[in-house]
Amino acid sequence: MIAGLLWALLAILLLILAGIVAVTVTPVRLRCVFSSEPQARAIVVVRLFAGLIPPLRLFDSARREAKRAVRREPTRPSRTPRPRTISRVLREVPTLLADLLTRVRLRQLTVDADLGLGDPADTGQLFGLFQAVRYACPAAPRVAVQVRPDFEQLRLAGRLSADLSFIPVTFVSPVIRFAWRSFGPGR
Repeated sequence: MIAGLLWALLAILLLILAGIVAVTVTPVRLRCVFSSEPQARAIVVVRLFAGLIPPLRLFDSARREAKRAVRREPTRPSRTPRPRTISRVLREVPTLLADLLTRVRLRQLTVDADLGLGDPADTGQLFGLFQAVRYACPAAPRVAVQVRPDFEQLRLAGRLSADLSFIPVTFVSPVIRFAWRSFGPGR
């Protein structure tokens, strides 16, 4: 009887471990949508197992509940970081971000925006610069950028949608390298 329970417990633990491994080694699709009209809204949706399961909504600014102010007693920090450690960490952050971004794949990017700086001359200069850069860079089929100038008023409105894909286990190496360079021996 006890042996049967132990085997069942072992089977459950192995299934949980297999699920964790499966989530970390299969691609995760992340979709971010930011829009400003009719009201400002941000949505972040994740799909695990390369998008094979239904989407899970991580954040939706329209559904966010009002934050309740929780009174907490101030706690005394156990140890203040040394300025030298902080400078090492800050020096390594750009490298970490660059390493992490190389592991993220852009599946689709859509920008639809209205842009106005208030002054028609400034708006025209910015829009002309944007168009020069836009036509100088080769267009990727996954990227669609539509920007319209608004010469009458100060305005930034529109919608940005990005669909990203990454494999979580590939983030382990850059994070370990960052930790070693920031906090490792002899640093």
